[in-house]
Amino acid sequence: MRIDLSAKYLNIATLFLCIVMLFVNYPKEKHLYYDEPFQIMCSKGVGFYNVDKINGSEYVTKQKIDSLNTFKNVFIIGRDSIHYLMLRYLAMIFGSSMHVYVLFSVFWAICTLIAFYYFCRKVLGDSLFVSFALLLLFTDPIFLDRAYNVRHYMMSAFFIIVSGIYFLKYLKTDSIRNLALLCFFCAVSLLSHYAAIAVVFSYVLMILYKERAKFFTKNKLAVVGVMGAVLIVYFWINNPFSSLKYVQSYHNSNPTRLSSYEFVSYVMRWLSVNFQMTFVYFKDNILLKIGSILILIGLYWGASKMWIKDQKEKSILNNLLLMGISSILFLTLMSLTDDKLLSSRRHTLFSIPFSIAFVAMLVKTAVNSNKKIIVKLCVLGLFVPNIIYFYYLKASPATNIPCNHMLVIDEIKTNNVHAIEVPDIADAVFINCFLPEQYEMQYRIVPKTTEAVLHGKTEQKIPLFNNDLIVLF
Repeated sequence: MRIDLSAKYLNIATLFLCIVMLFVNYPKEKHLYYDEPFQIMCSKGVGFYNVDKINGSEYVTKQKIDSLNTFKNVFIIGRDSIHYLMLRYLAMIFGSSMHVYVLFSVFWAICTLIAFYYFCRKVLGDSLFVSFALLLLFTDPIFLDRAYNVRHYMMSAFFIIVSGIYFLKYLKTDSIRNLALLCFFCAVSLLSHYAAIAVVFSYVLMILYKERAKFFTKNKLAVVGVMGAVLIVYFWINNPFSSLKYVQSYHNSNPTRLSSYEFVSYVMRWLSVNFQMTFVYFKDNILLKIGSILILIGLYWGASKMWIKDQKEKSILNNLLLMGISSILFLTLMSLTDDKLLSSRRHTLFSIPFSIAFVAMLVKTAVNSNKKIIVKLCVLGLFVPNIIYFYYLKASPATNIPCNHMLVIDEIKTNNVHAIEVPDIADAVFINCFLPEQYEMQYRIVPKTTEAVLHGKTEQKIPLFNNDLIVLF
């Protein structure tokens, strides 16, 4: 009992350490991922479907842009409007600043770590392997990147992990209450980010496989039907496809087709990395990818055939495997129409907690079932270095754009500027997002330029590097 209690307290200490390190790692200099400005602008009610109301003229005022900032416009903006609404009211309470928006993502990252801690306790018990899993998640490059990203990934990841807790509870108890909570958190996760549907679909498959005809009772169908009706009504009002068609048209105008080899190579790379095999980071070699996957298959075979005797534990391991690969399968299918999606693993974030829990369970069973020290060291040696290597792994600079919009905003506030020239309406909207509510500003749209011209006491020109905001509208 003492050992279990000590492990429980150590796991809590590890969770606390990860939360503290989120603030220690807080970026001193914030660059913008190309979707972040769009997220902020949508929270102010400006999106694909209504930008024409303020676009088309040479001059536009702050008041005209602000007129679009209504609850209705934010709600029907397109996909993920739950997050947009939260950002809207967050800015109304605390003001619009990059720190406020980033700290909101950090808040959801903390919630995600806490939810993952409780999920791992369901799977691994109060063992030291909960700390192992926490460290693997915290040091994963995608987790650390999205924790400081003004996007909806962390919010959706939190809800999908909570849904995972109730999924395990439902499989254990067959309770209507747990099914209702599972459906609720799945729905909220989907409304936060559409890619969470991959994990939700894996739940559906596993429940139907286990229960088959037993699932089709009045009470269970009623619970699923209510949540389904809520989603249908939401999507009918919200019409998320209105934004998808604009995104798709932009991608179609910038086609990038992968060869069959590149396609398979990416899939194998993300499988290896999501299941915490870092070899492919040292060298992007096909043999390393094959070797990584074979090692995982070997550990899985050993756990399911030799080390795990209890049938319920085997079932949990299999569930974690399907949940862990679900987002990669989803990304693969989505990439059949848009190869650009496969070049990044960010959409697989929702299944990474489950792939890590799968790895932690494999390591736990391998270590506890083998008496030979050399076997234990070899198994731990496959994954423990990831914690160190992943933590120091720098995100690719290609994911950030060194735009000067925040510098322009600072200069406007410092020098009390009320007139500015910008290359595109998107630049005006983004700058407008950070100005005080009663501030007076007139924007002049000057196409085919690459700089902002501030008309204050003196004329000041600031280049807008990599002006990728234009592609959003």
